[in-house]
Amino acid sequence: MKIRNKMGNRYSGTIGKDTVASSWKGIRYIREYKVPADPKTELQLQHRALFAKAVKAWHALDPRQQEVYDRAAVRMTGYNLFIRDYIEAGRNGRELEIMQAPEIVSQTGDRREAGTAKAVQKDTADCPDTLSPIFE
Repeated sequence: MKIRNKMGNRYSGTIGKDTVASSWKGIRYIREYKVPADPKTELQLQHRALFAKAVKAWHALDPRQQEVYDRAAVRMTGYNLFIRDYIEAGRNGRELEIMQAPEIVSQTGDRREAGTAKAVQKDTADCPDTLSPIFE
């Protein structure tokens, strides 16, 4: 939300290094910037590592597989759907089943798969099981 003073200037986000302009429930305000806490606990670091693996796995998918996720996603992007499913699988200690594009039938009648992501599925085996207690 942009904040406008009597001179007509608008402010949004950080102003300098010590002031933040924002809104809360439609109320505009300016406050002092505070450095967010980063406790770097073991579980937090493991979850960040799992999230990084999820992002890497998304980029390892071929464009057709990403398109399958884009089409399956409701009120979110295919990227967000994939990341959510990947992290959920990792937290539950199971392997992510990658959504596949339907088989393609050529004019000659040959069938072929639209592609697989075995390397991505194998990568989920490294996901830490220690995250599950924090999400129960």
